[in-house]
Amino acid sequence: MKFEFRTYRRRFKQPMVTAHGTWKYREGVIIRVEDADGRVGFGECAPLPHFGTETLDQAVQRLKDLDGRIPADESVLDALEVEFPCLRSAFDMAFMSFESAGSFIQQSSLAVTVLLPNNFAAIESMASFYEMGYRHFKWKVGNGEPVIENAVFLQLMRLLPEDADLRIDANGAFDRDVARQWLRFMEGHRVAWFEQPMSAVSVTEMSLLAKEFLRTPIALDESVCRVKDLAIVCERPWRGYLVVKPTIMGSRKAFLNVREHYKPKLVYSTSFETSIGLQYLIQLAATDPHPNRSPLGLGGEHLFSRDGLCIHEFGAKMGVWSFSSEDFESVWSQLAPV
Repeated sequence: MKFEFRTYRRRFKQPMVTAHGTWKYREGVIIRVEDADGRVGFGECAPLPHFGTETLDQAVQRLKDLDGRIPADESVLDALEVEFPCLRSAFDMAFMSFESAGSFIQQSSLAVTVLLPNNFAAIESMASFYEMGYRHFKWKVGNGEPVIENAVFLQLMRLLPEDADLRIDANGAFDRDVARQWLRFMEGHRVAWFEQPMSAVSVTEMSLLAKEFLRTPIALDESVCRVKDLAIVCERPWRGYLVVKPTIMGSRKAFLNVREHYKPKLVYSTSFETSIGLQYLIQLAATDPHPNRSPLGLGGEHLFSRDGLCIHEFGAKMGVWSFSSEDFESVWSQLAPV
């Protein structure tokens, strides 16, 4: 098979501030794969270096090294798993689109969690999103003044409607003492879960905190960003939710094997990809066999200006259907060759 690739850069309307730093642009690579029969598939490499993936420059250089040809020897693609998990995801995405071309998934729409802005802007935004039909909210902490974040949290809890829930995401910002302080602070409040309170390597410490604070569940995100990490945590086992970003995890086959074997409670979350990566995420989420499927972590498209790189319709419910390669040609055509 042969492939081409093009890069993209999407500007956030307002810089996104997390515990990992300030993010002004979302950059990535789109690959267009064509097989011997002329079938076309698209994949997306959307690196998150602060999650331990390759950088954009590294991905582009590796694609140049492949010189437009996908080796018939699968071991070459398997080797990408170690240093280039996002590239491996991108190729698997394209192959998956061959399999699902023209098919529709028999699945009702999926509920969506929307990301609230930082600080006091979150309060007004929650009310606005609620009016739009959203019932699941996510708010990031660990990137501002603790006193202000505490005050905003209390206001959000006071105003949170009875039929809604709120997730708090620290992006690994805290040590054990501060994480414990937050968990104590959350006691008695309707927090859906506390996401990644400590660093990616602190799974044991977070497991102990989860046993100490039973009323506020702890979810892992950065700790399970690769398929191998997910498998290790499932083996422990981890009883709470696991937030996965399919576009950075690596091998689709390995992911499906872990999902089938352990049947973990997964939350499918965006890495702010274009519609190509987003469709891959939705298809995996829609086929998850777990009976207690969590709302998708997708509510971030409002953070970008409309640039034509996302052709999905966003809202409190996400429709589940299969786009064809022809649909994604419109995304591809907007990008300049490298």
